[in-house]
Amino acid sequence: MPEGLLCSQCQGPIDPERENYVVTNKAQAPEKEHWLYAHNKCQAEHAERHREIVRLEHEAQVLDYQIKIASLKHQLQRVSTAPTKKRRQAPPPKRKR
Repeated sequence: MPEGLLCSQCQGPIDPERENYVVTNKAQAPEKEHWLYAHNKCQAEHAERHREIVRLEHEAQVLDYQIKIASLKHQLQRVSTAPTKKRRQAPPPKRKR
């Protein structure tokens, strides 16, 4: 374990003897010298913030779709209620006498 570990989230020191910690990038960095460490609590808070951001992005996307749907409905209403041109009716056929 390298000396002087710093949390990648809060930049505070990690005491491996007294604190629980995680390696946040073990899959991306197989070599130990490139690993990033974080306190368990900091990593949990980071994950919670990330979930909140994803939730808010989803809500924004849903609202955007709702706005687009409302706009399309409005356009359809305008088209369906727009006055139509009266078609000239063909005169009735003349009767032979």
